[in-house]
Amino acid sequence: MLTHVVVPASRPILVTLALITVVSQWNNFLWPLVITSGSKWQVLTVATAGLQTQYDAQWTLVMAATTVAIVPLIVLFIAFSRNIVRSIVVTGIK
Repeated sequence: MLTHVVVPASRPILVTLALITVVSQWNNFLWPLVITSGSKWQVLTVATAGLQTQYDAQWTLVMAATTVAIVPLIVLFIAFSRNIVRSIVVTGIK
């Protein structure tokens, strides 16, 4: 009963939850900053912040890195946008 009725009905909600989790972990800054040592293991958010200093910022490189970092999230949103809309319809948010 659970696998045939409840799980298929809540699939859009579970996909939306997974996407929100992926986006929040993708944008995580503090934990990778604390854990990684050296520039070899830095994630995109930490490396992008490393392009800025107190007195100077290379804005062209920062914007290029931000564009590269956001492309996978846009692709995920486009791929699963139908499930996001369905989850809003199912939950009844107005």
